[in-house]
Amino acid sequence: MAPFSLLSFLACSLVLCLTVAEEPADKPVIQLRLAGNKRKHNEGRVELYYSGEWGTVCDDDFSIYAAHVVCRQLGYMEAKAWSPSSKYGRGEGRIWMDNVHCNGHESSLALCPHNGFGVSDCKHTEDVGVVCSEKRIPGFNFLNSASNNVATANVQVEDVRLRAILGGQRKRIPVTEGYVEVKVGGKWKQLCDESWTLMNSRVICGMFGFPGEKRHNPRAYKVYARRRKISYWGHSVNCTGNESHLSICRLGAPLTLKGNSSCTGTPVVASCVPGRAFAPTPMTGFRKAYRPEQPLVRLKGGALVGEGRVEVLKNGEWGTVCDDNWGLQAATVVCRELGFGTAQEALTGGRLGQVSQSGRENRVYILASASSLLERPSHTCKPYEQHL
Repeated sequence: MAPFSLLSFLACSLVLCLTVAEEPADKPVIQLRLAGNKRKHNEGRVELYYSGEWGTVCDDDFSIYAAHVVCRQLGYMEAKAWSPSSKYGRGEGRIWMDNVHCNGHESSLALCPHNGFGVSDCKHTEDVGVVCSEKRIPGFNFLNSASNNVATANVQVEDVRLRAILGGQRKRIPVTEGYVEVKVGGKWKQLCDESWTLMNSRVICGMFGFPGEKRHNPRAYKVYARRRKISYWGHSVNCTGNESHLSICRLGAPLTLKGNSSCTGTPVVASCVPGRAFAPTPMTGFRKAYRPEQPLVRLKGGALVGEGRVEVLKNGEWGTVCDDNWGLQAATVVCRELGFGTAQEALTGGRLGQVSQSGRENRVYILASASSLLERPSHTCKPYEQHL
């Protein structure tokens, strides 16, 4: 039995050594985030915070295994794909990592072999991007020691919901008003309204398919909050109002909670304006927001409600929209104008069909501002570019 025991001891020692090698006690502390243009909340350019500075990762030798490590470090279950050549735009600052080789099982991108932090021969045209799965890791701890000290971190939670509180709201389908709650560590928590703005509410409403936000009557909610035990999430949120998801908003400063159960304000309430599809009747105040008049924007050629080629009515003539610089934010302008919420995807390349010219050229328009699609005609696009 002695040889067997010795062999077992050596095997255990080998496993212990491998474990220590994979998880060194002095491993570099880094933080990751997704950034860039034309993206959803679960995709973007990989940005890395190290030594007090945000930078990017080069696409040389990057692989789906490295993408898995990035996505899991951000709290997603796995990676769906990765993109080279700055698909999400060129980053700024240092290129922190180059020639990254991961086996896919590392707990941090910092543990993957690479040239060394800041050692790179790449340019920002080679910044790498990833697409993560929508599903979050249950119970994932998003707020680590690094993110607590970085004001530019994104909001990272497992899930977000709008929960109806008052009796009248609980009977309405869909829910258009209620507490904004986030799921953290497997538990639902309320947000403190200390620094909450209508721009934050606009993002929440868009996430749930509503084109706009409105003010609510706070009195009944204050009475309800006094009678219930509230479990607050300890951070504020900073949104510009153009984000497609709460996870793209910036994490605000930590809140001072009294006994970790309350704040100086009350729980955040978001009240959303339903579009045409959910307006109960024209007599309940929704006519003001969406007047029944000649539509100036329409979707054509789609198989589902809310999907189609974007067409614009100008001077009595329907025209299409060029896909140059077309992205999720521009598509969201159209969706909100049509009574929907945030756009789920911005299609390009004429994927939903082209319009017959029928003897004369259709007008082609571009997005002119964050609130209106109708402004001025664009340059001429190739036929396969024109129809979104």
